[in-house]
Amino acid sequence: MKNIEQVRRVAIVGTGIMGTGIALAFARAGYQTAAVDTRQENLDRARKTALNACRELVNDGLLKESQVDAVLKNLSLTLDWDEIISQADFIVESVPEILKVKQGVFERCGNLCSPETVVTSTTSSMSISEIAAHMKHPERAVVTHWFVPPHVMRVIEVVPGKGTSDEAVQLTKVLLQKVGKTPVVCKENPGFIHNYIQTAMARAAISLVDMGVAHAEDIDTVVKNGFALRLAQLGPIRAADYAGLETLLHVLEYLYEKTGDSTFKPPAILKEKVAKGELGLKSGKGFYAYSPEEAEKVTASLDNAVMRAASLSSTRPDRCSNVFGQWRTVVHQLDPTVLCDESSDKELMNQSPGLARFRRKFVLGHYDCRRFTHDLHVVEVHVRLKVADAP
Repeated sequence: MKNIEQVRRVAIVGTGIMGTGIALAFARAGYQTAAVDTRQENLDRARKTALNACRELVNDGLLKESQVDAVLKNLSLTLDWDEIISQADFIVESVPEILKVKQGVFERCGNLCSPETVVTSTTSSMSISEIAAHMKHPERAVVTHWFVPPHVMRVIEVVPGKGTSDEAVQLTKVLLQKVGKTPVVCKENPGFIHNYIQTAMARAAISLVDMGVAHAEDIDTVVKNGFALRLAQLGPIRAADYAGLETLLHVLEYLYEKTGDSTFKPPAILKEKVAKGELGLKSGKGFYAYSPEEAEKVTASLDNAVMRAASLSSTRPDRCSNVFGQWRTVVHQLDPTVLCDESSDKELMNQSPGLARFRRKFVLGHYDCRRFTHDLHVVEVHVRLKVADAP
């Protein structure tokens, strides 16, 4: 297997939204990246998608305007499979979720590339053991499940197959980290981690609509303003610890009794933990261990996250007017020539897109104090230097 220093050229098979975004992620990290497809119109669309994505990154302050040319220079789009795949040091398959199509790509890659080249699939649920069943040297096949938009989202599921070598997994993890991602390794399982949970939730929500329990809008409102706030901060396991594992067990037992749906059958590990008194945050141990200080931090972090979310949903005119007044005072002190009227969004955007974005985020309260102080300092520098690309 190649070592990380030998990985310089990355090939992406497929130039849809996912493939193009993945190619952009590697190109941003400095790798010579080539995306291949079978149709020229797909490449033309991918070129526009990559350019637009770079513009959005610049607008959001995630990429400097001066870096765009270098990123795009690292990215090539081609119909020449044989040359690109044969020279690649790392390959990412990103074609439609059709097993035979993916198997064909892996078989072709196995015939063209070096036996030491890792070949990965972006499948969101399929077994890599099945996908790589007909390829040469299937020990270098592994899933890398990226999330949309792949050039922005950090977490990536890494799923080895039954015969995948440890070296292939380790190389994949290190490379993804060098690209700025957070790889999470899990065992082969239908849906892996993300889709196993996500589809279960979607099924439950849609079933409630189907049963006439509530309208779709009402279900989304409850989720967005209820447990989703906890999930975003804690994740489902730590959130269960926070609520109390015995509470979760009692609820599951009741739902299982009333519905007969095996989805609600309490897992054995949950019963075991409750029987041992491992109830979560309140007992100092659940799926995680908590010292008194750590328990206090978890509670405080959740409270702060919920309060921030509540402030974002506030639409009180007096709040917005008051905050805008603060914004106007701050920027006017920095530079009296900068337009700061509430009605001057278009003018401010033309004069300084970065300042316009900062103003809107400030008015809406999209800051905690630390982040605001950082961005305000950046704004001061940009205003004084008359640079448009502020946060």
